[in-house]
Amino acid sequence: MAESGNLTKWQECFAANRSYPIAANRLFVAIPLLIGNICAVSANVTLLAILIRSWKILGSNKFNLLILHLAAAHCFYESINFISSLPSLFASGPIYSSDFIQTATAFFNTPPATTVLWMNTLIAMERFAYFIIPKLHVFMNRRYIRQALPLSLWALAHAMSVFSEIHGCKKRFNQWNMVYTFDCSHCNLTDSLTILDLMTGMSQTLPIILVVCYVITFMQIFNIKFIKSSNDEMAVRNTNAEIKVVSGFCIIFI
Repeated sequence: MAESGNLTKWQECFAANRSYPIAANRLFVAIPLLIGNICAVSANVTLLAILIRSWKILGSNKFNLLILHLAAAHCFYESINFISSLPSLFASGPIYSSDFIQTATAFFNTPPATTVLWMNTLIAMERFAYFIIPKLHVFMNRRYIRQALPLSLWALAHAMSVFSEIHGCKKRFNQWNMVYTFDCSHCNLTDSLTILDLMTGMSQTLPIILVVCYVITFMQIFNIKFIKSSNDEMAVRNTNAEIKVVSGFCIIFI
């Protein structure tokens, strides 16, 4: 293990109240994370390859554009672990003695993670609009709106991360706690509000919106499929494919 003199001041801050984890604890976290990352990246790369190769056919379905962006965000998010958290977890002692490398590798974990959360919420809202507010769905699927929505999420996620870095609220991988953290950084916006408060609020609010959208959508599907089935068989048949899509994304969310 590296001597304390070789640690950055942030690593010294991380190590102040906690001893470096033993190999068994690190491997207990690292091995499942490695397997999960390989599976996730492989699955999303495969999905991206299918979408891109067959875009002339699949691109006619406007919904697939959101799937494309979601898969890309997942690939980006999971891939960062191969240069940040995984090397740190498998290392027998503290690594990345340069704070620039520490923050640079961890920085790129935040925008795709934020984009994944926002993209899942956008997909839930799109399905909600499809079943509940058709006029809103038509508006969301106008050519420029359809292109701008996912791109704006990517841009906003990166802008938020850049602002956080400039402010001094920097993300690093804490090898002692074995998690990404903003500890030992300056994250205060005011005396009572921090950047972390905003991030926490967002990470709690958006999943609630997502769940509400899916619950209402499923209630509408149930209404169409079972309550109105005797009067509108065509509507029932037309919702079968949509039920599969909504079910699939609900499973992904869970």
